[in-house]
Amino acid sequence: MIAGVLALIAVAGVAATVLFRMLVAAAGRDRARRTEDAYARLEKEVGELRRSIEALHRTARDPQPDAVAPVEIRGGMNRTRRAEALRLAKRGESASHIAALLGVPRAEVDLLLKMQALERKPATS
Repeated sequence: MIAGVLALIAVAGVAATVLFRMLVAAAGRDRARRTEDAYARLEKEVGELRRSIEALHRTARDPQPDAVAPVEIRGGMNRTRRAEALRLAKRGESASHIAALLGVPRAEVDLLLKMQALERKPATS
């Protein structure tokens, strides 16, 4: 009777081992399938990114004819230029000549001289 119980326990152990191996193999196959799916998605995304980068490179190498050229932004008159413009105006230089000497638009010099004239004029109330 003990031999029969031991045999039954041995058979149950073998069955449990086989079942455990089958479950581990099934889990491994499921994990492998999920890994393959993720890898396929990543490959697709990498391909799309490569195409986008290539398109950006083409655009950078061959700019479109309607692209806007960059505009040079120059600073206006700082305090030093304003003081120099006013000094030149006191000496009797024309606005055109002052603008040329300082490298600023004539309209800025005209505006500065008009503002200076308004400051000197007494306020009428």
